Amino acid sequence: MFKHIKNIKNFYIALFSTVFIFYICEFSLGVVNYIKYKNEEKIRAHEWKEILTTQNIKKYIAPKNFLSLKTNPQTIFPLSQVSNKRILSCNENEWVIIDTDRYGFNNLDSSWDQDVDFVVIGDSFTYGFCVKTKDNFVSNLSSLSNLNGINLGQAGNGPLLSFAALKEFGIATNPQKVIHIIYENDITDLDIELQNSFLTETYLNNNKSQNLLLKQKQVDDLLLKTPKFNTEYIFKERVESYKNIYKQILKKTWKFGNLRERIYLVRKTKVNQDYSKVFNLLKKINIYLKNKNIDYFIVIVTDPTKDKIEKKELSKFIYKISEENIKYINTDEVFDNLEIKKYLIGHYNEFGYKILAKKFYEKYQIDKQ
Repeated sequence: MFKHIKNIKNFYIALFSTVFIFYICEFSLGVVNYIKYKNEEKIRAHEWKEILTTQNIKKYIAPKNFLSLKTNPQTIFPLSQVSNKRILSCNENEWVIIDTDRYGFNNLDSSWDQDVDFVVIGDSFTYGFCVKTKDNFVSNLSSLSNLNGINLGQAGNGPLLSFAALKEFGIATNPQKVIHIIYENDITDLDIELQNSFLTETYLNNNKSQNLLLKQKQVDDLLLKTPKFNTEYIFKERVESYKNIYKQILKKTWKFGNLRERIYLVRKTKVNQDYSKVFNLLKKINIYLKNKNIDYFIVIVTDPTKDKIEKKELSKFIYKISEENIKYINTDEVFDNLEIKKYLIGHYNEFGYKILAKKFYEKYQIDKQ
């Protein structure tokens, strides 16, 4: 009997020791990751501030930031950046600075003085985040087709903000074609956008307009003077963000998050896979453009790490798009036989955008339609 008790005692001691060792390893990995993250963010934040304060460059302020601010009919909702300024975009390989046009978009200003053949709407993949203007999708497609394209993309734009930009700026150029680049997170983005009554009442439920083509000075003033977007305020937020990262480390440690990542046992965060609202809005945009005799194309940028359920839901969504006779291209087919890590960091690099534009042009020959 005593031997049996001793065996049980030894078992629990061994079990406790093993768990303790695992937690020591887990916590050590967490600390290493924290120090690495802290140092990288600290360097990045100081670089960001130095560029903005010493080179007369403006910070990038995504229109989606105004979704969380109280909006009323007397205010305007910006859909672009400060006009005719140098804007600090982002850093996925190096800091990228772009020159905005007269309306605060990522185009050569002279593009607005020519006949516009096509307009591209969407989020940061449209904008060309983290690459130079000449290397984004729109510029590549313009070069391939010898057509004049206008880029109305902004980081974080969901389908409703994209539709709003199209109505305010795109339609006025009388384009022959509209290309809409969407990403899988548009499901969440649209849910947030639909909660903003100003956007829904202006662009979804009614055929209204803010007449932003005539209000760029007001947009510039709003972007430059809103306290929340002050450089010092944002810098302080960025610095504070890495100070509080230890809370995430403790939470992660409790679930052995760092160790599970190392042996690829971490489940992806469960994301909303209901494309119905996105599909309904794309269908609405298609009808809107069809009534104006404008061709509508969709570029579906996909996450290469999709699981089986996500692939299945995406396939259903694409099938519904095809049933509406909307022309589309899926980036899974674009990069099918290529090593995607060479072209996708957080966004596509210049080589990724070049391949995407080439595949789109080869499929639809937009200069010959």
